[in-house]
Amino acid sequence: MSNLLELDIEFRFFTAPIALGLAVFGWYGPKWLGRFRWVALGVAMPMAIPLALSGMYVVYKWPLERTLDHDEIVAGEPLYAGSRIRFRDSEHTRIEFIKLPRVTDISGIPFIGTVRFASGRDNPARWYGTLAADQTIDGWPCAGGKITTRWGNKPNKLLMCQLATAHAFFDFELPASTTVYYGDTYRRIDTYIDTWHLELPPDKGIAIKALSTTAPAGVALWVTAEGCLQKIGLREGQTIIARGVPLRANIEVVGDVVVGEIAESFVVAGEQRPAGTKVSIDLAAGSTSLAGSR
Repeated sequence: MSNLLELDIEFRFFTAPIALGLAVFGWYGPKWLGRFRWVALGVAMPMAIPLALSGMYVVYKWPLERTLDHDEIVAGEPLYAGSRIRFRDSEHTRIEFIKLPRVTDISGIPFIGTVRFASGRDNPARWYGTLAADQTIDGWPCAGGKITTRWGNKPNKLLMCQLATAHAFFDFELPASTTVYYGDTYRRIDTYIDTWHLELPPDKGIAIKALSTTAPAGVALWVTAEGCLQKIGLREGQTIIARGVPLRANIEVVGDVVVGEIAESFVVAGEQRPAGTKVSIDLAAGSTSLAGSR
């Protein structure tokens, strides 16, 4: 909604005269024009309403915005003249977003364009925007483009970026263009595990050494900060052969046990089982059983 209103503000010098002209034409035009006067009024009204709303929006938001006329440190961040800042509070202590006039370091990250600040009870405070150039952040070779970092960490904690180059992450040789996301995975009561969600590019697969197999292009992996594989997310129609067993859909890894659905009819525990049957593979023993039967 706010984006549409800001668009109305930007083009108000065109829409306002048109709306006013149609209103005058419809109200004061010759009576012999008949229904054309009502048509003009009917067109002017929906044009005028957004303008009125945008005006109210400007009045409401104006105290929350500043455009710097000189270089200045705002909320602890050194900003250049021309930076347009919108705050969340009238005291100008909490930033909502900054429209940057040039490449600017925000918490040590070179951002360009608009950088936004967000925080919440269940999410860490973070900056997200456009990385101006390739840069290694938190040990990850991030490509210029969309990025999210945790605020207040020195060095910065990466929350999301796309890799500029291939990168080794424990036993995983991640190709360039892999998108990485950091998150906390809930495991037990009051226990969270640092986990990386890794989305492979659509044209490159990856070797999964723990399963002695290769994951197809475009899959998603969930790997702990210690390098332990937790889960593999396959797209529809994709299959992974794990220890000779064809698996599909979401595959979970708990220690030395892999749990997933077989992608095709397959012999499990001495019987032919249909596709979709959930099975458990014991990597240490090299055995396969029905999930939950052990």
